[in-house]
Amino acid sequence: QTGRRLRDGHSTMDAESSEAKRGGHAGKSVRSTAVPSMVACIAVIAPKNQPLAILVYNDRLDGLPRGNNRENEAQMHEVVYNSLDVFDDVDARPSNESFLGKISTVGSVVLYGWIATTRVKVIVALSGSPTMENHEARMKALLSKIYRLSVAAMMNCFQPMDAPFNSPKLESKLNDIARHFRT
Repeated sequence: QTGRRLRDGHSTMDAESSEAKRGGHAGKSVRSTAVPSMVACIAVIAPKNQPLAILVYNDRLDGLPRGNNRENEAQMHEVVYNSLDVFDDVDARPSNESFLGKISTVGSVVLYGWIATTRVKVIVALSGSPTMENHEARMKALLSKIYRLSVAAMMNCFQPMDAPFNSPKLESKLNDIARHFRT
């Protein structure tokens, strides 16, 4: 690839790359090389730490060692369960704030947490790096939305309490959220 030549004989690509190395921008033609964050896992956990839903998106697990889909899912389940210790620490302190923010990082997978007053926990794992400035606000809104969908599923009179969700409608909505969310 060649860039347009500048007056001093350097190409625009040379200027852009040297400017990028210094952390600046040489112009509008500089593109971010960061891969937008994508949802790699959505987990909804009951108050006594039983999984109500754990959806793993294997094609987005770039930050974990590669294995087959079953190994990736098992590894993601382990990462989610290991992050539950953070929620125990939150239980010890009084707080009305449900959004915990970043709770853990494993490789390039970052986990964000939400805990409700009912002690239901929502965990979202992102792979990639955030590219938007309002990343925290978007994560808070995402976790809140997942929690509201989970509450709606729990209010189904045919849904046993503390049992894994058996709702194709909920799973479809969570899959849509995961497919369209980017930061």
